[in-house]
Amino acid sequence: MDFVELWRIYWPSWTPTTIAVGIVFGCLLGFCFLFRTIDGKMKPFQFVCAMMLFTWLYWVFASTVFCRTEYSEYHYSLKLFWSYEFMRAYPNSYMLQEIVLNILMLLPVGVLFPVAFDCRKLWVTTLFGFLCTTGIELLQLITKRGLFEWDDMFHNTLGVIVGYLLVTSAMKMSEYGQFTDKEKSGKNSGLKLHKKDDRAA
Repeated sequence: MDFVELWRIYWPSWTPTTIAVGIVFGCLLGFCFLFRTIDGKMKPFQFVCAMMLFTWLYWVFASTVFCRTEYSEYHYSLKLFWSYEFMRAYPNSYMLQEIVLNILMLLPVGVLFPVAFDCRKLWVTTLFGFLCTTGIELLQLITKRGLFEWDDMFHNTLGVIVGYLLVTSAMKMSEYGQFTDKEKSGKNSGLKLHKKDDRAA
């Protein structure tokens, strides 16, 4: 099974109902975030990130749960890291691709959540991501539309952490660059004033 086929399994085609529900919820959340932006509680860029976060999460939930075919039985695996044991016993690229996709699936959550809600705490972002992946797995189990497994929850949460570290590192580099620019401009202005004082003397 190649990457394209695996992608089609993870992201099946949407139904008109799924699209309509997404639009309705998106509009409701959009109005809520818009009012917060008008009140000054959110910046315009945070509003955009919040809407992107909702859009991505809805896409993930819809594609991994609601648009999948229902099984006749409940599917679950309660053994942690079984995917690594399977990959070691049966070496192939399929399981590795699945692990990578599960990490990438919630990586945008780790990027968008800290920016949208101005959250610099790793544990808060991780908890939010963990609750998202737990909701996905539980819905898959309850609706019989997927395999409930700890490995997916681990990889999804790992993706959130990676996304958080990437965006916070970028923020720190940006803030450091701004601080350096201000420090340089301050020194330059100080030198100019010092030269003027010398000339006056």
